[in-house]
Amino acid sequence: MITRMEAEIIRTVCSMYNGDDKTCGILTSGGTESILLAMLAYREFGLKKGIKKPNIVMSNSAHAAFDKAAFCFQIELRKVPVGKDFHCDFKAMKR
Repeated sequence: MITRMEAEIIRTVCSMYNGDDKTCGILTSGGTESILLAMLAYREFGLKKGIKKPNIVMSNSAHAAFDKAAFCFQIELRKVPVGKDFHCDFKAMKR
């Protein structure tokens, strides 16, 4: 039953975004798992494009799962502070 529900959700979302029969997806149960799988996917995508030392630039207030994924998948994290308004400091990001 769960497998069927997952397949239906994925197919519905693929259809919403004009996917075809070769389009696929994955369903996760929470934020940490979603972040881990997304970072793994982007790392693999980058490796195929020749990026040997991937990195992620993120605010220092981002979810702890980014730290976990970076450690597990050997991705460099470049953390940027947030301002008093809790928005990412884009000047720091540019540096």
